[in-house]
Amino acid sequence: MACKNRNDLIPIFAKNGKAIGVEIGVCFAAYSDLILSNPGISKLYSIDPWVDLDGNFVKESAEKASEKLKKYGERSVIKIGFSL
Repeated sequence: MACKNRNDLIPIFAKNGKAIGVEIGVCFAAYSDLILSNPGISKLYSIDPWVDLDGNFVKESAEKASEKLKKYGERSVIKIGFSL
């Protein structure tokens, strides 16, 4: 199966219903929301530092992401930090 964009990957990963995933670089969590809308994803770790170009924490962005993903309960785990 050819993938035209990253949205095509979600059903492939979720095929067995026990997929655990990680999204690095979440911002406002639009893609994390899309991933978790597939019931085959059992858990998703959404990781982002939520900082501006000067390295200052942007609380509002982190709160928007958290608010968007709270409907998924324990299936959604938000981590504040860098991918390294």
